[in-house]
Amino acid sequence: MNFRGKSSLLNGLLDEAAVLPTSGSRGCTAAVVELVYNSELLKEPDTTVAEKLPVVPAYKGTVEFITLDDWTKELKVLVEECSTQEKHIYSIPPIDDTSEAYAAWQKIEQVYGKGAMGAYCRQPTESVLHRLASNPRVRSLLSSSDPTREYNAILVDAGDVVPGSDEAKELLKPFNQMKGRTRNKKKKWATTFRQKINSYVYRKGNGNEPQTWPLIRKVTLEGPWHVLSTGAVLVDLPGVRDANAARAKVAEKYLQNCNQIAIVAPIKRAVDDGTAKELLGEQFKRRLLMDGQYSNVFFICTQTDDLEPTETMRDHSDVSDKLQEEEDLEGQVEEFKQQYQEAVADLTELREEAEDDEIDEDQLVNLKAVIATAKSSFKQSTRDLAKWREDNTARIQHDQEKCDALQKQLKPLCAIVRNEYSKRCLQEDFRSGLKDLYKKDDGDDEDGGDVDVNAALPEEFNMDVFGISANDYLKLMKIKPSRDGPPSCFSNAEDTQIPQLRAFVHTTTAKHCQDSVKTFVEQTNDLVEQMKLLCTDSNSDVSTGSARRMKQLHKSSVQSLTNQIKPIATQFKQVIDQKVSNSLASSLKTGARKGSQSAISTVVSWGSKSRRSKSERAPDKNGLYYSTYNAVARRDGVYTSKSAGAVDFNQELCDPMEKEFSTEWQSVLDSTIRRLLAESERKILDLSTSACQSFAQSLRSNGVAADRLGNMLNTANRSATTALKTSFTQMRSIARDAQRELSRELLPAVQEKMKSSYTAVKSAQGGPGVFERMKGAMVSNSQRAVNEMFDSAMDKLMRGIKALINRLERLLESTATIVGKSLENVFSICWDDNSDKTTLIDPQMQKLIQDCRNALLPELNRLQKIQGDACELLGIEREEVELDLVGVESLEQQLSRRVAEAEKNGNMLDLCDSDADVPAPKKMAVKSEKGAVIRKKSPYVKTSAAGVIDLCDSDSDDDEEGNIFGKCPSTVNVKTEAWL
Repeated sequence: MNFRGKSSLLNGLLDEAAVLPTSGSRGCTAAVVELVYNSELLKEPDTTVAEKLPVVPAYKGTVEFITLDDWTKELKVLVEECSTQEKHIYSIPPIDDTSEAYAAWQKIEQVYGKGAMGAYCRQPTESVLHRLASNPRVRSLLSSSDPTREYNAILVDAGDVVPGSDEAKELLKPFNQMKGRTRNKKKKWATTFRQKINSYVYRKGNGNEPQTWPLIRKVTLEGPWHVLSTGAVLVDLPGVRDANAARAKVAEKYLQNCNQIAIVAPIKRAVDDGTAKELLGEQFKRRLLMDGQYSNVFFICTQTDDLEPTETMRDHSDVSDKLQEEEDLEGQVEEFKQQYQEAVADLTELREEAEDDEIDEDQLVNLKAVIATAKSSFKQSTRDLAKWREDNTARIQHDQEKCDALQKQLKPLCAIVRNEYSKRCLQEDFRSGLKDLYKKDDGDDEDGGDVDVNAALPEEFNMDVFGISANDYLKLMKIKPSRDGPPSCFSNAEDTQIPQLRAFVHTTTAKHCQDSVKTFVEQTNDLVEQMKLLCTDSNSDVSTGSARRMKQLHKSSVQSLTNQIKPIATQFKQVIDQKVSNSLASSLKTGARKGSQSAISTVVSWGSKSRRSKSERAPDKNGLYYSTYNAVARRDGVYTSKSAGAVDFNQELCDPMEKEFSTEWQSVLDSTIRRLLAESERKILDLSTSACQSFAQSLRSNGVAADRLGNMLNTANRSATTALKTSFTQMRSIARDAQRELSRELLPAVQEKMKSSYTAVKSAQGGPGVFERMKGAMVSNSQRAVNEMFDSAMDKLMRGIKALINRLERLLESTATIVGKSLENVFSICWDDNSDKTTLIDPQMQKLIQDCRNALLPELNRLQKIQGDACELLGIEREEVELDLVGVESLEQQLSRRVAEAEKNGNMLDLCDSDADVPAPKKMAVKSEKGAVIRKKSPYVKTSAAGVIDLCDSDSDDDEEGNIFGKCPSTVNVKTEAWL
C-alpha cells in the first residue's frame, strides 16, 4: 500500500538511514523493490586460487528495465493522449494537472527530457511516435545485450569485503551489536550505494534532463541486513494497476506467491472506524479469500510518534484539572462577551426597524438593562481571569515545567495505549470484513444468522498488528544523523516496535524454513541409514530361485498396496466432485448469470453524468469524464486517474460473478482439498507402514534372518514415510498454485472479450458528439461480447477444476510406486547380488570391497551422530517399527512342513534311501542347484538339510496345494547330467 512512512519503515527494519528508494518531493520509481540478504558475505574464500583474497560488495543492486516492446506500446497510448482528434500533437502543453493529457505529457518529458514534447507541437501523431520510439538512448537502455536475458539490467554495488572474514561476519550482526568502526563503514558504504542507485531510481538533477526511473520494471537490492538473515525476502509492491502491463504482472505474480502480506498505513488513518475494511478493498479481500491467504495478512501502523501534546497532557488527571480551571474562566469571558455582543446587535436592529415608527420604550429599557448586565459581567469575568492569572503566574510556570517533564513520560505512554486500541479495532474490522464477503446481494445472509468463516479464518486467529515509529527508532539507535533532531516521542527502542516486527519476520521465516529443513534432515538420515545398512549387512548367500521369489514378492506387495490406495484416491475424487457439483458449480453458474445480467448496466454507468471520484464510487455514481473514459479505453480498460482514482472496467464486469462464487471457491478448492489431502496422507502413511511390515514378514518366510530384517524394516519404513510426506507437500503446493492460477483466469478472459469494445471506442469518429459515439460503440460491442463472455469463462474454469482434481487423483495413486521404490532401495540387497550367478567376483576384489565398507563405518557413525543431534534439535522422532514374527515360518519350518505334506500325499521321492522300493533309473537328468553337490558316475548326493532335491524348477512357486515339487512336467529338462 502506498502511504507515507512505508519507506521509513523498511529502512528501520534494515537498520539503514535511507538506503531505499523513497517517494516525496522527488520522482521515484513505481516498480517492485525486492530486498534480499547478501549471502555472498558468508561464503568462505578460496585462498588456493590467487594470492590476494577475493572481495565481494557489501551492497548490490540490480535495476531491471521493461522491454522495448512494452515501452513502445505504452508510448503509443501516451502520444495519443497528447493528440487532438485530428491526430496532431496539441499546440500547447496541457495545464490541467488532473487531466490525462497532462499526465501523459509529463511522463513522456520525464523519459525524453523537459521540452521534448513541446518541440513536437502541432506535428502529426504518427511522426512524433516514430521519432520518440527511435530514440537511441531509450532503445539502448531497454534492449538486452545478453540474448539469454529478456530484460536489460544494470548492476550497482558498494563496499569491498572479504567473504567469510571477521569483518563480513561483524557486518551481518544487528546494528547495535556491531563495533563502532564497522558501523561507520556500513554507513559510508550505504551512502555510496544510495548515490549510485539514485541515478536510476530517482529524479536526476532538477528533473529537466531525461530520466530512467519511469522505465524500471523491478529493483533488487542486496545488503548486510540482519532482519533478512533467516531467509526472508521483503518486497515493496506499489500496486497491480500499473499503466505498464509488464510492471503490473510483476506485482501480481509476487502477490500470488508471497507467504505474508503486510498492509501499511499511518496510525491516524488506521484508528478510523472501518479502516481495515476500507484499506483492503472488497476485490482485494476476495482475492485473499480465494488464494487462501486471508490468515496470512498482518497490519503495520506507522508514524505512532505523531501525537498532539495537548491531547497527551489531558490524559493526566492532575494536569487536566488545573488546565480545566483556567479554561472555565476563559469560557465565562467568552460567554459574557457573546451575550453583550448579541444584546447590542438586538438594540441596533430594534432602532433600525423603528425608524419610521415609534419605539417600544419598555423593550428598549429591557435591552439596555441586558446590555448593561452583560457588559458588567464581561468586565467582571475579564478582571477575574486577569486576577487568576496574576495570582497563579508562578503556579502556571511551575505547571508548564511539570507538563514539559510529564509530556516526555506521557507521550510514549499515550502512544502505547493508542497502539493497543488500534490493534483491537483493526482485528475486529478485519474479521468483520471477511464476514461481509459471505453476504450475497440477494440478502441470503441478512437474516442475522452466524456466518461460518472458520474455513478461511480459524476462530482463534487474531491478525498481527504492529504500531511502528521508524523515525524514532533510527534516531534512538543513532543510525540517523544528529542534525535530524532528537526522537519526538519514544525514549526506548522497544516501544517503537521495530524490534518486535523484526522478531516477527524471523519467526515467520523460521516456520517456513523449518519444514524444508526437517525434510532435508529426514532425507539425509534415510540416505545415511541406507549406506550404513549396505556396509554392515551380512548378505547371507541365497539361491537364484530365492532371489527371484523375493523380487516377485516385492512386485506383489506393491500391487497389493496399489489396490489398497486406489479406493482412497477414488474417494478423494468423489468427495471433491460432489462438493464441486453441489456448491461451486452452481455458484459459478449463478455468478455467470448475474454477471451477464449486470454487465450492460455497468457499461452504461461508465458514461453516466453522475461522476465517480477517488473517494466515492457507487452503481449510481460511476461515470467518468470524456478524457478519463478515453484513457481507460486506450489501455484495454485499466487506468489510474488523478480525478477518478484506479479504474478497471474489466474487474467491474467480473465483480458480480466473483462475488457470487468466491466463498465456495475457497471452501472447495482450498479448505476441502487441504482437509482431504491431510486425511489421505494419514491413511496412506498407515498403509505404507503395514506394507513394509508385511513385506518384511514375507522375506522372513523366505529365509532372511530376523535381526537383519529388523534394521531393513525401520530404514525402509522411514524412507517411505519421508518420501510420502514430501509427495503430499508437493500435492498441496500443486493444488494451491493451480487453484490460484485458475481463479485469475476470469479477469484476462473478460478483458480479451472486451478488447473489441475498447477498439471500437478508440475508432469512434471525432468531432462534435464524439463522446456519445464512444459510449454508443462501447455499449453496442459489449452487448455482443456479454452474450458468451461469462458462460465461456465458466466453462473454462470448470475444465481447469476437473483437470486439477484428476491430476491430484493420479498423484494419490502414484504414492504406491513411491513406497515400492523405498522398499526396493532398502530390501534389494537381499536379491540384487544373487540375480546373476554366472559372474564370479575375484576374492581379492571381495576383500577390497569389504575393506572399503569397514573404512566407511566410522564416518557413517559420525554422520549418524550429527543427524541424531539435528533430529533432536528439530524435534524429529524417528519411528521404530517392530518385526512381527507371530505366525511367520522360517525356511526350515516351511521345508519340514512341506516334506510332511508331500509324504502324506504320496508325492515324496527319497533319492538318498538305497532301500527304497522305487527302482532308480540308470541315468537321470538333475538340475544343478545350490545345496546339492552332484558328481558324475557317483552314487553320492549331498542334499539340503531336509534331504530333498527339487527335481522340478526350484525357482517356481509352490502350487496351491503346497506340493513341494510344484507342477512338475512329465519330462525333466536336463541342465547338468549326473550319474546317481
